[in-house]
Amino acid sequence: AKAFMDGYVVPLPLSPAFFALLRGDHLTAQHLLGPFSHMKDVQGSVVASLMNVLPELRRAEDDLEWPGVAGKSYSWTQGCTLEQFLDVGLDYADPITQTPL
Repeated sequence: AKAFMDGYVVPLPLSPAFFALLRGDHLTAQHLLGPFSHMKDVQGSVVASLMNVLPELRRAEDDLEWPGVAGKSYSWTQGCTLEQFLDVGLDYADPITQTPL
């Protein structure tokens, strides 16, 4: 905001998908595959796999179906079940200061 007030425009490469999120729109696969996407030249095998499992996860929102989905393993879960994959603790830190994020 200070840079804007000083008349300096910060050149941030923001994608149309980012602005769609700001507007409250729901992202679709087309946002990720569009010509301005950060994934334009990426094969996207992990994203494609996740997009394929989404309908199954939506059906599993009913607690009765979750054990069946959680017990399956998918190509992107690296040999473990979905439940094991999701139980992995992920810790992120700033690469310069090593401050946990």
